[in-house]
Amino acid sequence: MTTQLQFALQSPLSVVPEWRSVPKAHPRLVALADHHYTREQPGTSQFTRPGVNYALLLSDGSAGWVVWRPIPQIGRMDALEAWECTFFRNEGARLSSRLIVEATDLTYRAWGWAPRDGLITAVGIEETRRRRSKRHPPGWCFRCAGWTCTHERDGKAWFSAPPPVRMQERSK
Repeated sequence: MTTQLQFALQSPLSVVPEWRSVPKAHPRLVALADHHYTREQPGTSQFTRPGVNYALLLSDGSAGWVVWRPIPQIGRMDALEAWECTFFRNEGARLSSRLIVEATDLTYRAWGWAPRDGLITAVGIEETRRRRSKRHPPGWCFRCAGWTCTHERDGKAWFSAPPPVRMQERSK
């Protein structure tokens, strides 16, 4: 009985997975991307945009996150001064909104304050319809994580992340 209890306490299943910074071509991150609705060429190691990418993978490999910022000399095609979450996928048991809160915070910790137009993301309205509850709008997990829907355009719902929490606010 004692041996079974010790095993249960030491089992990796009892450990809460944590986000880890990984290279953007990490095999498990690429595998998660292959299951994402935005994936254009499954199987290739390149699924992120050219520029600077901040890639995170949950330690158990069940979720991935990528934020992109353009090369300063080139900028964004839409002229926004923003970073963009270009990839989020959760195939695990952890609540997606909680993972988004954590990944957003880690992004700010790694890169600092976002530029003028903030940290944004887009969610495909039709592409996500069958995977979400009929009573929830597109991007429900982002909304629950505190992101604000700013507008819908070209079949996408666009969201803006809340600004980083200052250290004084964090301790309250």
